[in-house]
Amino acid sequence: MVRNALLPLLLVTLPVCGQPATHLIHQHWQAFSDRIATVPGEAQISQQSLNQFPQELLLPVSQYPDLKRFSWAQIEKLYHIHSHCSEGENVLNDSADWRRAVQFELILCRGGKLPSQWSQHLSERHPAGGSYADRYVNYLKDHHEESDANAFLQQHANSLTLAHPLHPLHGIFASLSDTGQSAILGGSRYFLTKSGRLWRNTLTGIDVLSPEQWQPIADKAGIRITRSTEQISESCRFQYSNLCIEPRRTNVLWWQGGMLILLVIILGLIFRLGLERRREMKERQFILQLLTHELRTPITSLGFTVEQFRDEYDHLNEQSQHAFYRLLGDYQRLYRLTETSKGFLSGRREEGLDKQDAQFSEWLESIASQYDLHCHIDGDRRVSLPYYWLGVCLDNLLRNAVLHGKPPIYLDAQISDSLLIEVRDQGASPARWEKWLLTEKGDGMGIGLMIVNRIMRRIGGRLTHLRHPTRYILELPL
Repeated sequence: MVRNALLPLLLVTLPVCGQPATHLIHQHWQAFSDRIATVPGEAQISQQSLNQFPQELLLPVSQYPDLKRFSWAQIEKLYHIHSHCSEGENVLNDSADWRRAVQFELILCRGGKLPSQWSQHLSERHPAGGSYADRYVNYLKDHHEESDANAFLQQHANSLTLAHPLHPLHGIFASLSDTGQSAILGGSRYFLTKSGRLWRNTLTGIDVLSPEQWQPIADKAGIRITRSTEQISESCRFQYSNLCIEPRRTNVLWWQGGMLILLVIILGLIFRLGLERRREMKERQFILQLLTHELRTPITSLGFTVEQFRDEYDHLNEQSQHAFYRLLGDYQRLYRLTETSKGFLSGRREEGLDKQDAQFSEWLESIASQYDLHCHIDGDRRVSLPYYWLGVCLDNLLRNAVLHGKPPIYLDAQISDSLLIEVRDQGASPARWEKWLLTEKGDGMGIGLMIVNRIMRRIGGRLTHLRHPTRYILELPL
């Protein structure tokens, strides 16, 4: 009953661990995007100015070898040409791109200058990485006059890659990592730096928002934005570019504190109820011990009375003799009850559990004869058992079946390596959580299924309860 009363409260206090629906996070993110669009940022470059530069040369990938158009063998061949100023006989490719790369290396190796028709190819990528303009301006600075390099830059600065220090936009994007450059210049709307600055790519250009500008807007939108170091993070509920977006939990500390207090209260109640139950059990045990002790004196006196009647048995009439037999049977039962209960209540398992050797079928029939039922025994033999306590348990189950079950009632017993006694009727008993039976009341003093269960455990066995139909099984190893 205590467990059933606390179960709904425990269910209420459990936190809900399910993730919010993805579309709700999308709604919060859209609300953030709409609000942030109205906030002016620190302008970096307009979209019109950005469009004047070849996008391919702005991306960090332009610094790597162009393996889509050239093989490693060709790149190694170009290095050989660059070092020895000789093309050699091994022509790996006869395409226009390859012939142009070979011509470029031969001109630079021999200290010459590019002819004017090369102007249209300076923004193309060199097979080994970078643009032809990158390599040519470096060549002019190292092997020709400074004025030659400056004159070249005035006409072809836009043909440099963004990574080149002389590119017009290099200073703007130098603080942005290669990943950030790839995201912002590759089409992503946002990128978050380590310092918390939010780069933004809009229709009008690229600007930057400080944490003081975008974080309050994220709070109002109900989301928490952090920086993800992975391209695709499994820990993020929703990810855009390198932004990890999750719903913001409000009043987390208050909620956790409240839950902790409530949990402590519940545990305190459970502990207190456990102590109360233990105290009640001790009081009941004390009362049983007191009754057992106090009954010994009148039972002893009753024994003397029985002995006196025994001496006068031959002088009694037939009706009085039958009354004497009933008195003698009740005295023996009371005497056995007090003696075995004293051991059972002592706390020492070996006391009160004396076993007797008898024919099992005779003992079973002596109990079953009191009830209208079908009895069957499989494997009958003489066996040593604690017949008194086993009889108390079986008698209680039979009385319970008669009073609360549905006939017919069956009593089946089987003896092998263990003793199995099954009491079965045709009813359907309630589930344990529906009815926690503490005491069965019938004719006389019923001890209840809970006590039967405890007696069986005390004598080394167990009680099993099955519901459809109602079956109670006493199992005791031999």
